[in-house]
Amino acid sequence: VLFSITAYDNMALNSLGLLFSIGICNALLDGLGQMKIPGLTFEVLTIVDRCLGLVLFSTWLLSNAYVIFDVAKHSSEGKAVKAGNLPRQVAAIVPPDYTEPEEVLEEVAIIMRSPDPLSVDSAVRKTCSRSSELLGEQVQVKVGVKFWLISDIDVASATYLAKFHVIMEWFDQAAVGVPVSTRISYEKLRDEAGRDGTIVVPQVGLKNAITVSLEEYSDVIVLEDQKGLVTCRVHFNANLHNEFCLESFPFDCQRLLAELHLVNTGFELVPNFCNAGDQLKSLDGWNFTTAALAQPDDDIAANRQRVLVNVILERQSGFFVKQVLSIYWFLTTLM
Repeated sequence: VLFSITAYDNMALNSLGLLFSIGICNALLDGLGQMKIPGLTFEVLTIVDRCLGLVLFSTWLLSNAYVIFDVAKHSSEGKAVKAGNLPRQVAAIVPPDYTEPEEVLEEVAIIMRSPDPLSVDSAVRKTCSRSSELLGEQVQVKVGVKFWLISDIDVASATYLAKFHVIMEWFDQAAVGVPVSTRISYEKLRDEAGRDGTIVVPQVGLKNAITVSLEEYSDVIVLEDQKGLVTCRVHFNANLHNEFCLESFPFDCQRLLAELHLVNTGFELVPNFCNAGDQLKSLDGWNFTTAALAQPDDDIAANRQRVLVNVILERQSGFFVKQVLSIYWFLTTLM
């Protein structure tokens, strides 16, 4: 494992060096003042003290500016994130000619993939229904995600809270001929599961959920009666586990992950859309960058049972000013 220190660590070390240097200079000047050396008056010592203070503060400022510049320089080279953290080149902890491991590049490719794979392979993948002639084939379920609230992002406990809807669309032979806009209770369909002519609803869960305070299915609505297109919405309120990488803290970019998986059989998930753009005002200390759905390559080979919901955030620059610089400035004034 490559050992490295974060940008925050570098700044903390610079600040500690400043504080110790101020203390040493004060002790040295105080000792010189007590020696009563001819020509070394109080006024001269005051001038020397101010000059040393200016030199030390300028050195501290330039050192921290270099750290910020180094992170910003390498961050501009990144185009994606992996497992909740920036790739190492973007994290500014290795030289620019560093080559990412193959598994990192594969993960990046998954996230940057088109959010709607149906636009690519719809010509070769036919949409199935639950008719007898297609018995045994997987029914494709187009999945969309709409976030209503993202809050309590806690890098210490590796958790965050999220409230969102999972919108599903699929074809079911039992819905053919049912008038458009007909609403069918999910509870009714669940109680009648297994009977002929009953719409089967895909059930999804959250693989990385710590606690789920709400998991509520809406009514199933018929969207198209000739082919039996139906839709259903699932409302989740959950506390989710998320891996954070703080190699570039406090200038980091993080990926919030929610991993959807199928609970019942006979279906396969197809990513459609992800909307989290209205979280700009609710994210305390973070800026929303983008959101997308992705499907791991190993899951595509295993009948598409999982979908990764990715929300990319970057820490606000004001966090560094309020939480870091202000503290160090206060400590410096005490010396």
